[in-house]
Amino acid sequence: MRFQVATANLAGGAREEEVDPRKYKILGDMLSGVDIIGLQEVVKVYRPDEHSAIRDDIRHLQDDSRLSDYQHYFFPYLDSTQHSHPSKWSSRIFHSYYEKGYYILEGIAVLVQRQHCICDFWRNDKSGYAIGQIIPWYSDKATFYLGNRDTQPRSLILTRIKLFDRYILFCCVHLTTLKEENIKQHGEDKRVATQKAINIRAKQIDWISQYIRSYQEARCKMDGIVEPIIILGDFNAEPTASELDGLKDLDLKLVPFITPSIDYTHRKYRILVDMIYAAKHTINGNTHIINLENLEEYSGMRLSDHYPVIADLEL
Repeated sequence: MRFQVATANLAGGAREEEVDPRKYKILGDMLSGVDIIGLQEVVKVYRPDEHSAIRDDIRHLQDDSRLSDYQHYFFPYLDSTQHSHPSKWSSRIFHSYYEKGYYILEGIAVLVQRQHCICDFWRNDKSGYAIGQIIPWYSDKATFYLGNRDTQPRSLILTRIKLFDRYILFCCVHLTTLKEENIKQHGEDKRVATQKAINIRAKQIDWISQYIRSYQEARCKMDGIVEPIIILGDFNAEPTASELDGLKDLDLKLVPFITPSIDYTHRKYRILVDMIYAAKHTINGNTHIINLENLEEYSGMRLSDHYPVIADLEL
């Protein structure tokens, strides 16, 4: 049974990215046909006391693209009513919304073809079922949101998806990175992992592994079946990073990259941080990075600061 999954960082909250709804149609068409898609940096904006969004990255992604028949599941890690620091929301990307008192959400999402079934989870965002969780922030002191990446919450979505006649546990994540990791070296922008950041990501991975394992074990007690796991997203760590070792507790392996014309996904720092991990003994396949440059040359706009990743898998 063959299927595809993908991970894409939409850069909806990136301060260097222009917000142009046209880019979402291009990305949506590019991702069409993929069975399950994990997204990071998804933004939604609402007027006070209104339920309809005036900006909705998922709706833009689906409108007029071949993703229009997908079901979506969204979980925010930033909420302007709870995380109201102006250095985030008064930036160029958000200031027009923030100064009007609009309700701004930034988070992660999963899109699933409607032929697949998601079940067992509480309703989220009036659009489907998913478990969303804020990943604990591991620090030796209380962490308050100060409008920067060093204090920004992170999150995961865990969904149970029926592919053909089998179920899988599918998890989309976005892990921490710190300002101190971004440096200038020989005149170039670099990202160099620091021990503090490594320790935080390692603890986040351990928490994620324990969280998914506990759910997997609970399902096994109910029906006697160990459901295979796929976890993908923006890990803000490279494949060989020690902080990702905790994924071995879930018996996961990095889905290997094949014939890469490009070997990185984060464009500014030229590192591979957007990855797909799958159950070692039940899911096989290969992964490729989508170079956006041809699409950008054709459209005349920058689509994201990350390259999407698509995996062709067999269950």
